[in-house]
Amino acid sequence: MATTHDATAQGPFVGIRAPYGGPGAFAVVKLHIDMAAVTTALAATVDGSQSDVLQVWDIPVGTCILGCLLKVTKAEGTTCTCTVGTNAGANVYIAAGTDLNSTSTIAGTAAGDTYGTARLVNASADTLDVLFATAADIDLCVFDIYVYCVFNYDVWE
Repeated sequence: MATTHDATAQGPFVGIRAPYGGPGAFAVVKLHIDMAAVTTALAATVDGSQSDVLQVWDIPVGTCILGCLLKVTKAEGTTCTCTVGTNAGANVYIAAGTDLNSTSTIAGTAAGDTYGTARLVNASADTLDVLFATAADIDLCVFDIYVYCVFNYDVWE
């Protein structure tokens, strides 16, 4: 059975916002995900064979996500894939099957993804999720997710 792990309260993911203010502020939000640190802080196993979900960012209400990019900097060491999106991976920014076992992996939002050609404006609270697949114990890979977005501070401040 899949487990959803909320990592949004962990230091690297707390209070992430645009580096400058004002309505319509554009920013690239970088989420650095070190699975060894994340699983230690969670005191839990992230199990891709059970389709576990890792929530990594509380998306502010009024944020328009234009797209995402994922780059692996340390491989998992065994077959491991993921999807990046919202609603436990149901709404996709980076497609299923993105390889976390290769440091040459760079994946971005494609036209065929849920929001590949249409942008999502978050009218209610949501999280950016990583849905894992394949590997049973995901605790070695390190990857960065870059979220290209426009913030509307007037909505949530």
